[in-house]
Amino acid sequence: MVPLDNQIIKIQVNERQEQIVSARDLYQELGINKDFTSWFKYQVEKLSLQEGKDFSPILVSKKEGSGGYNKVDYIVRLDIAKHLCMISGGEMAWKLRDYFIEVEKNWNSPESVMARALQFSNLQMIKYEQKVIELATRLNMLTHSNKLYTTTEIAKELGLRSANELNKKLEKRKIQYKVNSTWVLTAKYSERGYVSIKQNVLDNGKVVYDRKWTESGRQFLLDLFQKKETA
Repeated sequence: MVPLDNQIIKIQVNERQEQIVSARDLYQELGINKDFTSWFKYQVEKLSLQEGKDFSPILVSKKEGSGGYNKVDYIVRLDIAKHLCMISGGEMAWKLRDYFIEVEKNWNSPESVMARALQFSNLQMIKYEQKVIELATRLNMLTHSNKLYTTTEIAKELGLRSANELNKKLEKRKIQYKVNSTWVLTAKYSERGYVSIKQNVLDNGKVVYDRKWTESGRQFLLDLFQKKETA
């Protein structure tokens, strides 16, 4: 709810863009002598008010209300507040009614309507931009996760001299071994999605295998060697 700059009684705006007031505030301004709860229940019956449509109950904390315990308040629409003033009678009731009418006029003026429309449009644009940023981030993460890395690229990240040096280190740790001319992962690591192996057939009919590391495989290698350096 957005507080408005009012002089007599605080008026707010709910999520449905309706102007609303506190029934307790109105009750106090009207100077009603009757108990608040009894007074409001009587007004509900007299005006056939519907909860959830014309008013909504809220809990007022100790800081906001008087007394040593929480109290129930009721939020009412501005048009309902005008009715409550009319049936209450008295100089203050009419003063509040006239004030509510003036507030409604200002609220429904072309300038105010345009200002709210512009504010709503700006909020929608901000939400749209946030969604675009989120989508771009997701696409970037997806693209990054689908990228494949050569052993040479990862070796450079680790500060090693060559892919051969990295392969030898992995062989020594029993992470991989060589089959013919292709490095393959040992059984412990083969089902983790660390590598992608593509089969290529050369013009002379020879079959060769191109092995690259996935993002999870790259991260595995970085963590493996960086942890060792840290230790």
